[in-house]
Amino acid sequence: SQGAMASSLVARMERTQSRAFQKWVNYRLAPTGHLCKDMSTSWRDGTLLIRLLKMVSDRKVGGKKFRFKHRKKPKNEFECMDNIQIALNFLEAKGVKMVNIGAGDIYHGHKKITLGLIWTIIRVFQIDAHEGIAESGEDDVEHVGAPHAARPKPSSGAQRLLQWCQGVVKPYAGFGVKVRDFGRSFSDGRALAALIHAHVPEMVDLNLLGDDARDNLSYIMTVATANLGMPAMLDEEDIDLLVTDPDSVSKVVQLYVAMLKEQLTEVLPAKMEAASLAETGQKVFQGAMNDHTVADTPAYDPPPPYSSEDEDEDEIEDNYDDNYDDDNGDGGDDDDAPMPRPPVANVAPFVQQPQYAQVQSARPQPPVPKAPVRVRATARAITRAAARPRPAVQ
Repeated sequence: SQGAMASSLVARMERTQSRAFQKWVNYRLAPTGHLCKDMSTSWRDGTLLIRLLKMVSDRKVGGKKFRFKHRKKPKNEFECMDNIQIALNFLEAKGVKMVNIGAGDIYHGHKKITLGLIWTIIRVFQIDAHEGIAESGEDDVEHVGAPHAARPKPSSGAQRLLQWCQGVVKPYAGFGVKVRDFGRSFSDGRALAALIHAHVPEMVDLNLLGDDARDNLSYIMTVATANLGMPAMLDEEDIDLLVTDPDSVSKVVQLYVAMLKEQLTEVLPAKMEAASLAETGQKVFQGAMNDHTVADTPAYDPPPPYSSEDEDEDEIEDNYDDNYDDDNGDGGDDDDAPMPRPPVANVAPFVQQPQYAQVQSARPQPPVPKAPVRVRATARAITRAAARPRPAVQ
């Protein structure tokens, strides 16, 4: 029946989104060493959710701004829900409207709402952020798994991403590439191939693309994984769903294109520039080493080793007298002569300048040390005793 087919399609779409979102989450969490093992239960204590938000936003999550700090090792349900609420408060502080979602839903593993929350994070920090959108629009958490007619319009970040794709693939119109949406336009793999080929032509061989859409998609995702380090967002079942019902996985395609754009326009140019600078530095260093050859360097002639047999003590004493005794040139012995001092005539004009006096007066003077309390008390007692009238001696 049609109802059974619709429910089966929704279940397949939910599995595809779950796998793709989980790969994106682990891709972002890889530097932390913490991975998401299950899209329903891995978020229960809130710690993984806070780590994800910290990685994608590059901001601290929790603290005084959010009333309390999150617990790294929550011990009970209330502490877990507190952590989840801190993450939700962080999103609301970013201007994200949370619709039909609460800490209890995430704690109890409501998969549809959890997928909606992860999609919200993806849209805000992966799509809108890289498209220059400061604040996201209306959230569509409640529309996860809904029919196509009930889905909201793409956000402004998605629209800009679509416009970027259209501008990049415009020269490939003769190759049969035309982007209208994130569904059917990407179902044969040619649009993804054009996006990569436009930035790195040697990375993709367009002649290897044929009429089989599944082979094309598998080839492009293999190339992107091997050369750009991107995770393969779609498995064979997901690729089959993209070919047969592309509109049902439009969010996954949108996510993949956003990651592809980030790699091609931000990450890859930075790596190429760093490699170019390193290569240039190596050439400069090698050229300097070639110019300064070993033949140009004067040979080092070490002095002969000292031996006590070469000269006796009388010669050493005579050499010492010749070198150090007659400093004033009068031919006499100058053992008792004082060391000459450097002339100070050039210092006097500077000392007489008013700026020098101001600097000297501005310097803080060290405090005069005070005698200990016991000494001061004894001195006062002696002074008072000396001032008392003494009785007359009889």
